[in-house]
Amino acid sequence: MRRKPTSLGTGQLPGFAPPQQLSWIDRLTSWASGLPGPEWWYYAAAGLVLVVIGCGWIARRHATAARRIRMPVIFASRDEARARTYARKFGAVGAYGSYAAALADPRAIAAVVCTPHDRHVEDALAAVAAGCHVLVEKPIAR
Repeated sequence: MRRKPTSLGTGQLPGFAPPQQLSWIDRLTSWASGLPGPEWWYYAAAGLVLVVIGCGWIARRHATAARRIRMPVIFASRDEARARTYARKFGAVGAYGSYAAALADPRAIAAVVCTPHDRHVEDALAAVAAGCHVLVEKPIAR
């Protein structure tokens, strides 16, 4: 089932300013306080949630980067307990024991493929079929 494209390019959400339009003092205050800042609220209100497919060591790097910009994350692993562990550690908004279930979450807008190389094709195509934007860092191999 394909999702409709988001309307972020057309302007703003009611009551929210896109992160690039925040004043420098708002961004600094948010960063210095260590509390979830306006960026997180914007992403969450817009339904922009990143799905991290796979919970290996590279997923930690992507989750850390997403947390730095306060983008909500959903973890997907073949082992649900592992996905929940990552979700607790990184403050994710969801955890699934199946890649398909995570990609079917209506909040998911993009996916980062963090699985072994031989699964990249299958996982990337599943994310595209779910209507998500996809990031695959390594070449797609068999």
